[in-house]
Amino acid sequence: MNNNLDALEYTFWRPCKDGICYCDWRLTITHCYGEDIFRYINIVIVVMSALNILLGCGILYYRLVKLGQVIFEFRNHYLRPRAMEAIIFFMIMHNIVRLVQAIVLVTDTAQNIIARQFLFEFGYETGFCTLGVYFFGIVHALRESDRTIFDQWIQSQRLADVICTIIIVAPYFTNQICSFGAGINAYYGRYDQAEVFIKALYLVWCFHCFALASTTLFAGWRLLKILNKHILRRQQFQTNIDTSKVKLGATKVRIIAYSSSSCLFAYIGVAGSYAIDRVRITENLPTNLFFCLTWNGIPILLSLIISAAVILNPNMKLSLLFSSDQSRGRSHEVELDTSFSGGRVHGTGSELTSGKKRTKEGVSVSMSQVSQLSSAPFHAHTFDEDPAELDENLQKYTQLTSTEAAPTLSSVIVKKYYGQSPMIVDDQDLEFFVYPDSNRSSTQLVKHA
Repeated sequence: MNNNLDALEYTFWRPCKDGICYCDWRLTITHCYGEDIFRYINIVIVVMSALNILLGCGILYYRLVKLGQVIFEFRNHYLRPRAMEAIIFFMIMHNIVRLVQAIVLVTDTAQNIIARQFLFEFGYETGFCTLGVYFFGIVHALRESDRTIFDQWIQSQRLADVICTIIIVAPYFTNQICSFGAGINAYYGRYDQAEVFIKALYLVWCFHCFALASTTLFAGWRLLKILNKHILRRQQFQTNIDTSKVKLGATKVRIIAYSSSSCLFAYIGVAGSYAIDRVRITENLPTNLFFCLTWNGIPILLSLIISAAVILNPNMKLSLLFSSDQSRGRSHEVELDTSFSGGRVHGTGSELTSGKKRTKEGVSVSMSQVSQLSSAPFHAHTFDEDPAELDENLQKYTQLTSTEAAPTLSSVIVKKYYGQSPMIVDDQDLEFFVYPDSNRSSTQLVKHA
């Protein structure tokens, strides 16, 4: 890129009209009409990006070092991002790239159209990935929270992993092909071909953003429905389980899912407009400034919203809501005893004692007492039965467990819930979940891998 050109010479990054040259602020902000305004905007971008980086690093340090979380985990032969940690990690990466790109524009270094085109698009690809990993987390939260609903959507967990991975990774290939095509053609002066690649680039961006925004909204809505159903059932049966974490988690899901979807839909409008007529937008200063502020402001604002949503409760350990325990993120595996000796339960990761008799609303249950297990998150499941059927099932459960030497939990479930929806049986802060299945043994407990 040669900035010593004649002021009236038309270039791909600096189109001219009526003797005035205008800035394509994505690639340059020098030697063009309104360059001082664009310089101030980029200085603000530098400051805000640095602030988001510092804020994100602080949050990530707390979650990785203090809480023992991980950004990625390898489960069932597949590398999966942990939603909260991964969204913060990629948010930091996005702001780092945006910081570098803004500094390049302000200082007018790296005067190569190909490099600048790549740098600009790569920054927004990391931003897209930031929102994509959260969708990945919502999908797996849905699977863990209500397996029946999840299986109705997607029969294979591996298929869900592949779909999420494609959504996240695809822009790095499709968009960069168009980006390099535009940059290379512009570098050699083939502006018409460069415009074709630019149109293709932002049309592809529209497709990716629409796909991610729609699926995130849908998955977020279903997850919120499950959470609200869980809260309502807890309130209806007046259990002692604290629902404040679930409510806070629902708020967190609502904030991030809805704000990220709104950001993506707004970006569809911006990218679509650029695909239709980039040059005319660039040659109109007020419109060009509006697009510059919108394009750069949305990611900065969304980064602040994401950070604020995570800071709402950094100690939240409810794994359904994308957080995990403080013991290096490992789930506690629990299995049920198959004997009829007082409802004994065996577990790993906690100390369990048997023989405690618990009475609630006339229900006398002989179950194991859970010792201090404050950092053990178990997934919250919901009932699929209607309230009348649930009342009937609870009465049957009461009859089965009203004696001093009650049957084991596994025998209760296999007798009355065989082949039905997942059942919740809670003891203080611990919840055990059994999926009766004709293809499994009657005592098989679904482990939270």
